[in-house]
Amino acid sequence: MPKKLRKVLRIAVVIAVVAVLFYLLPFWVLAVPILAYLAFGIIDVARNDMGGEAPVVKRYFFGNGILTWLLSPFNLLMDLLSKRTGRVLKIEDLPEDMREEVEFMLDAVRREKDNIIARIQQKNSGNERLMLMYKWYDQTVDTSIPELSRPYRYIKTIGVSTFQPKVGTKYHYGPLRITYRLLYNLSPVESDDVYIDVGRTRNIWRDSPCFIFDDTLMHRSVNESDEMRYCMFVDLMRPSPVLGLTTGILHALGVLLKSLNRLFYKNWEFI
Repeated sequence: MPKKLRKVLRIAVVIAVVAVLFYLLPFWVLAVPILAYLAFGIIDVARNDMGGEAPVVKRYFFGNGILTWLLSPFNLLMDLLSKRTGRVLKIEDLPEDMREEVEFMLDAVRREKDNIIARIQQKNSGNERLMLMYKWYDQTVDTSIPELSRPYRYIKTIGVSTFQPKVGTKYHYGPLRITYRLLYNLSPVESDDVYIDVGRTRNIWRDSPCFIFDDTLMHRSVNESDEMRYCMFVDLMRPSPVLGLTTGILHALGVLLKSLNRLFYKNWEFI
């Protein structure tokens, strides 16, 4: 079935279900939560940069941002429980203890860079996007590099995402705002065509190999070069005055998060 037809059918089913519910239930029973969710969604999507070419509102309410919209009450709560920081950060913007933890992890990655890349190349099956995982929501997956399997206070996911030449993602949203995403390019290509866009911020890996951002903002990663792109893929707990509480929430959501991320990364091959 063509992709556009599947999308139209999904929308038609949602409209039909809503119409039936409005017919069966009193108007206010549905109107109140719908208006509340609309308000949450407007507040949440307004965090994005509206001035660029990205279809921010369309994708949020009618595309791949719907799950982020459904989770907007939770994400807005995480904003209240977290310290105010930028939506795009540098390592020096992080709290000192968090920065030390990140630098320790990145030092190990730099030492092991050639071995990591060689391992991916050995397992490369030609899939457009590959993911090698070391830690997945605080659960150790691979112990081949001891520094990556140790317990961390802030670092909760560690992996390596790989794009084949001429491969990229569409504009999309991450689902949950309980962590920040850190990407670190292992072998920057000398090209302007290997980059990540977050709003109107474009980070070219050749110029800045480390990039930290809020992945519930609309973003895309692009590799238009003729070479492979290797990026460390790391989730960091957001700085918070109640870090124990937010970390506990992340652990409690662990099983759900794994399921959601398998949906979000359905186009990736895990190795």
